[in-house]
Amino acid sequence: MVQKTQFMLASAVTAVKKTNGRNSKLMVSEAEMGAKGFAAGMHIMAPGGFSKPHVHEKEQEAMYFYSGCGKCTVGGQEHAIVPESFLLAPAGVVHSIENTGSEPLKFVWIYCPPLPEHRSQEAYHRDAKDQAKQTATPDGGGDGHG
Repeated sequence: MVQKTQFMLASAVTAVKKTNGRNSKLMVSEAEMGAKGFAAGMHIMAPGGFSKPHVHEKEQEAMYFYSGCGKCTVGGQEHAIVPESFLLAPAGVVHSIENTGSEPLKFVWIYCPPLPEHRSQEAYHRDAKDQAKQTATPDGGGDGHG
């Protein structure tokens, strides 16, 4: 049996480079830390970066913004993002995020239950490469933030 860790430094984890100026790190997963029923990570969105409006059919996503500013839309309502604000995107609700500031927008994300690609860091990186290929197709694919 592989020993799971209960502590991890973000600097020890390689970020997944996503579309539109976004970098994401899967920090807490079942494979690496033994998490059950949720996954957590962190996200850094460059100035002007954004996630397209998207929906998670089965997963709810909570976000804690700790640095930078921007705007988000959840269920058709727009909100200003400032440090120390929270966002909950319930399952089945369209949401998006945009960095409107001049500094990176930084936040922690938690999915419950985890997305399929959140089962391990290896899967997270592999699935990000597959999504990048899809975004290069004429229909533009789609890519959330977590």
